[in-house]
Amino acid sequence: SVTRMRQVMGTLLEISVESKDNAAAEHAVSAVFDEVERWDSILSNHKEDSELSQLNSNPRQGVVSDDMFHFVSTARYWSERTNGAFDVTVEPLTRLWHLRERTLDRIPANKEIAAARALVGYRYIAVSSSAHSVLFSFDGMGLDTGGIGKGYALDRAMEKMRNFEMESCTLNFGGQILHWSAERRVFEVGVKNPVSPGNLYKTYQVKSPFSPFSFSTSANYERYVTVSSGIVRVGHILDPRTGRPVDNEILSVTVIYPDGTGADVMAKAVFVNGRERGQAFIDLNRSAAALILYKGPGGQLMEQVSANWKKWCLAKEAKP
Repeated sequence: SVTRMRQVMGTLLEISVESKDNAAAEHAVSAVFDEVERWDSILSNHKEDSELSQLNSNPRQGVVSDDMFHFVSTARYWSERTNGAFDVTVEPLTRLWHLRERTLDRIPANKEIAAARALVGYRYIAVSSSAHSVLFSFDGMGLDTGGIGKGYALDRAMEKMRNFEMESCTLNFGGQILHWSAERRVFEVGVKNPVSPGNLYKTYQVKSPFSPFSFSTSANYERYVTVSSGIVRVGHILDPRTGRPVDNEILSVTVIYPDGTGADVMAKAVFVNGRERGQAFIDLNRSAAALILYKGPGGQLMEQVSANWKKWCLAKEAKP
C-alpha cells in the first residue's frame, strides 16, 4: 500500500491506496494530487487568478469553462436542495464578516447585513447550458466555495482514482474522508470531541451500503473570527437566510453520504438548520446519516443520531 500527504487548498490531503501494483498506486496518487491542485486553481477564493475569482470580479463576463459550468450547476442544485441553508452565493456575507481574514473590527450593523443579504440567493444565478454561461442578477454578487469546494474536489479526484487498478483507497482532506473499496468491509473512523478537539468523542465501525462513501464534519471549534475588542468570538458558519453566523446549540455535525459534495453540503445544512429541522432533513434522504453533537442542559455534551447512523455505525469505544 502507498500513503502520501500534501498541502492543497490550504489544508492537508492524505491519500492511502491499497494495490497489488505499487507503481500503479503511485501513479494514482500523483493523478489525484494533480487533479485537486487543478481544482484549487479553478475554485480558490484566495487566489486572484483562479477562474472563480475572475468570475466574481467580472460577473457580467458570462461564458465559463466546462469545469466551472459543471461546478456552478452542481452548487446551485445543492443550494436548492437544502432550501438555501447552504447557498453558494454567500460570498457578500463572507466578505462582510471577514471570514477569510478571521479578524473583525466590529460586528456589522443591521443595515450592512441586510444590504449584503440582498445580494445572496442561488436563484439569482442564471446558468445557460446552450451559451455555457453563468450570469449573476446583481452587481456585487459572488460565489463562495467554502461549504462545497473540498467535497467537490474529492469527488473529481475519486473519478481519476478509479482509472487505476486497486483494492481500496481513502482520501482524507483536512478531516473530510472519501473511501472506496472493491469489497465491502468495515471502515473505522474517529469523530472529534467538539468540546476538546484534541480528543476523540468516539470511534465508529462503519458499514455503509455505498461505495464510495464520504464523511464530513461541520463544527465551529477549529475556525472562528475574533472581533478586535477581543471579547467576542464569532463562528465561521453563516446562515445565508439571516446573514449572521449560526448560533444554536449544535457543536458539530458529522454526515455520511455516497459522495463528498453531498456530505460536505449536508453537514453545513444540518448545522445551519439546527437539531430538529436538521435531522428531519437527513431522515428524508435514504442515502444519508448524521451524528449531531450538541450542548445539553447544564452544558454537557449530548448526541442525537439519525435512523441510518444507528444502522450503519457501531460505536467502538468512548474516550473521555
